[in-house]
Amino acid sequence: MDLIMNILIGVDIGTTNVKAVALDDNGRPLAMAARPVRTLSPFPGAAEQQPAMLVKLVIQVIREVRDACPDAGKIAGLVFSGAMHALLAVDKKGSPLTNAWLWSDLRAADFSDALRGTEAGRNIYRNTGTPIHPMSPLVKLMWMRAHLPEIYAQTHKLLGIKDYVLKQLLGEYICDASVASASGLLNSRSGQWDTLALQTAGIRENLLPEPVSPCRVFPLPAVSADLLNLPAGLPVLPGASDGALANIGSEAGNPDTLAVTIGTSAALRLTLDQPYFDDSMRTFCYRLDDRRFIAGGASNNGSNTLDWLRQQVLRTKMPAGTLLDLAEKIPAGCDGLLFIPYLHGERAPVWNARASGIFHGITAAHGRDHFIRAALEGVVFNLKLIAESLPRTKNARRIAFSGGAAKSALWRQVLADVFQKPVVLPVGDRVDASARGAIILARTALGLPPLPVQQLVESAIPDAQNVEKYAASFQRFSQLCALKI
Repeated sequence: MDLIMNILIGVDIGTTNVKAVALDDNGRPLAMAARPVRTLSPFPGAAEQQPAMLVKLVIQVIREVRDACPDAGKIAGLVFSGAMHALLAVDKKGSPLTNAWLWSDLRAADFSDALRGTEAGRNIYRNTGTPIHPMSPLVKLMWMRAHLPEIYAQTHKLLGIKDYVLKQLLGEYICDASVASASGLLNSRSGQWDTLALQTAGIRENLLPEPVSPCRVFPLPAVSADLLNLPAGLPVLPGASDGALANIGSEAGNPDTLAVTIGTSAALRLTLDQPYFDDSMRTFCYRLDDRRFIAGGASNNGSNTLDWLRQQVLRTKMPAGTLLDLAEKIPAGCDGLLFIPYLHGERAPVWNARASGIFHGITAAHGRDHFIRAALEGVVFNLKLIAESLPRTKNARRIAFSGGAAKSALWRQVLADVFQKPVVLPVGDRVDASARGAIILARTALGLPPLPVQQLVESAIPDAQNVEKYAASFQRFSQLCALKI
């Protein structure tokens, strides 16, 4: 007798790619699909994406995965992961009035600067866990009301990217509590829209979608079922934010494992049972689901610092892997060369959209390879600075590393040495951590057996000699950053 197989499709709506994966009961990927997303910058500081394009890409990857599944009739559910901090306005017909403004959109910097140091700003952070920064939909709304009053006057709902996709597929205005808690508008403790935040943004609650549990189940309407080539009534779950789900998907779902992601940007996250708010507003604290929270910090500057060095300074066509090979020849600590990596402004821990980068300690002994390694070390030092702002990270025993940088032995070793913790990676896993995390969440909500725990292997352990060098370098790094704050 054949065993019943439950296949779930997880969709990750990122700002770089839209991805989908189908996993069976054993966590094996049966099909995967991805599409790149185009970001527009109509004026300096703007970062936008077209909502209709995003919906089209979501439909494409779902259909591709569904069609590639060998047992498509056993698909048991559809669940989503989505990027945080996006904002778009729609009219009464649900048609977009704006593009989606992304986390990297800096148009509201002046409003953020004006609000951050006020008592209202500090109380909003304590209520919502979202630092006051141009990324926040809260301050984007303030900009919209001031600069696009005609658009605001026509607005029926204010949505995130995943909210808009779910409206197209489910016909309802909903926002999962995880993404909502990163908007600067949701009270993290109550799970409802925050009165002070709404008053500060100058908006009415009925302009926002209904905040719902990431685990709430919705039946797939027949129209959308035909569009996706899936059965009508299929359970659909809104899921959660990409960062929160990456913790689950990388086996960092409890406080003993610190999750670090380094891709174009970088992030450090810790899963907690209770919310944590930093007195200096250096870290975020967002909901994961109905009982867990994600605390940590995101950096604007990750491997994009090496891309900048390669393209703008060195002006070379050498691939990133070659740069890392060159950097590996330089000793830990770069013979005294330090890099503050704030090339794109910075979020955590300084939350200064106008922050800039510094190479410090340059001497005639430093050459090209020193600068490459210093750029890499500076990214990791900044993540360490975020960890220092979150005392509970000291209790973590290991680091679960994800993102493109996790493929590099040098990135892994520097991370282990700076944090003085072993770095672990999943064995042979090709699945996006956020999409996997969404499926893990959905299986629990649907009462399905959990996926097998991923096998993790220690890919780097702290080197005692490097640890000592990095401790001294990090102290200098911290002092320089303090001056910039």
